[in-house]
Amino acid sequence: MGKALNLKDKKYGKLTVLYKIENKWELTQWKCQCNCPKKTIIDVTTKDLRSGRIKDCGCNKKEKKRKIKSKFNIFNNWR
Repeated sequence: MGKALNLKDKKYGKLTVLYKIENKWELTQWKCQCNCPKKTIIDVTTKDLRSGRIKDCGCNKKEKKRKIKSKFNIFNNWR
């Protein structure tokens, strides 16, 4: 068998890995803290972290949505 993977203290996007957790489905997951202002803590699988599929707690999506909404409100005010 290969060496056990240790991602503790590594950074993936805005997420910092805190510690490893095991679940009942035998998937390796990691407790991660986002560096957004709320410092949200989420559980992420090894695969999602290493592939870059999950890079934050969802805060980036909310910020993009807010910027788009703000942009369209500016255009709507011109009418």
